[in-house]
Amino acid sequence: MNYHLMPQDKFIDSFIADVYTIGEQHNNVFWIHGNNGEKNYVNTVRPVEYIGHDQNNIKRRLGNISIKDKIFIHGYNLEVGEYVYDMPNTIFVWLWGYEFYEEPKGANDYWLYDSITKKILRKHRYPRIRFRKNILKILPEVIDVYKEKKRIKKELVLKNKQISRIDYLVLHQRNIEELLLIKKLYPNFKAKHIPGFYDINYDLAKNVQIKKAEQKEIKILVGNSANPANNHVDAFNKLKKYKNIKVHCILSYGAGSGYIKDVEKIGYKYFANRFQPIKSFMARNDYVNFLGSIDVFFMYHNRQQAFGNIMTAIALGKSVFLKKNNPLFFFIEGMGIKCYDAERIKEYNLPVLIKKGNDRRSENLHKLKNHISDKARLSNLKEILNRYA
Repeated sequence: MNYHLMPQDKFIDSFIADVYTIGEQHNNVFWIHGNNGEKNYVNTVRPVEYIGHDQNNIKRRLGNISIKDKIFIHGYNLEVGEYVYDMPNTIFVWLWGYEFYEEPKGANDYWLYDSITKKILRKHRYPRIRFRKNILKILPEVIDVYKEKKRIKKELVLKNKQISRIDYLVLHQRNIEELLLIKKLYPNFKAKHIPGFYDINYDLAKNVQIKKAEQKEIKILVGNSANPANNHVDAFNKLKKYKNIKVHCILSYGAGSGYIKDVEKIGYKYFANRFQPIKSFMARNDYVNFLGSIDVFFMYHNRQQAFGNIMTAIALGKSVFLKKNNPLFFFIEGMGIKCYDAERIKEYNLPVLIKKGNDRRSENLHKLKNHISDKARLSNLKEILNRYA
């Protein structure tokens, strides 16, 4: 039997549907972390079990499974890593992106976040020392900063220990740069790479009819969520001199309210009524149609993020800007699809790029078909559940 440990997230419904589509539902059990109704992301009508938050109860559940059973982790973190570390079962981790970089919190800030984003996060996330005349008032803050650094160091050691237990890492077969980065960060990481990915809307996107833009403003999507790894404000800084753009920014999930408020404040400051924050969750079809209305995708991450959004954008015939240090840049170029350097956006004529993207849509859809279509995804999943599990 395969046991899937899953958070309440937007990827879960479609993954469970995929398992049923390939006829493997009888060999798979879906354990959803938390309680039913906590979030509105999981709406499947298929049988799932909500396992609550009590760590001892979750460990007892895991302790009752057979040694021959396999454990699939969707959304790996220190807590889940602790649950399974001493278990003899084969461990699979489905890569999401954040799990090896944003946890332990603070350990990879030096390369994840750009300068302005770091400044905002210092205000909201971490203890800081405010210098004042009264030394006694400073002392508690110094202690807090010391404890924070100690926590990061301790959790980093724990993370490196825990990931040695991962037997297989599931990510797209072409995403080799991502694998190399993880190995560089964590010397104990020895997991084997097997191909697999979630539904990233290719088959929905290929059927979307793109209307010819009538508005004079160019619609740009900055980032894929409120997660600070989007480096929102640093991205705004790259775009603020454009007068003919409308900036859309998804802020419906992924960060605390303080960070989101700062992003909104600066967004309105730079772009006024041309800034469009999106703060409500959209159904999958509505979201793909929304992406179809965007002209340019500007993703300013330093790590893999927004894989689904980016692949959907390409399938929709859109121009995508990424940083070259993002592993997805070379993933896309490796498929023979043009990806643009986000650091050099000012050098490009955006209307020309938009037209080129539309003209290349059919060609790019053909290139994507073998890599991210429903058929490719389900084939990968079938092989994982039959050959490895």
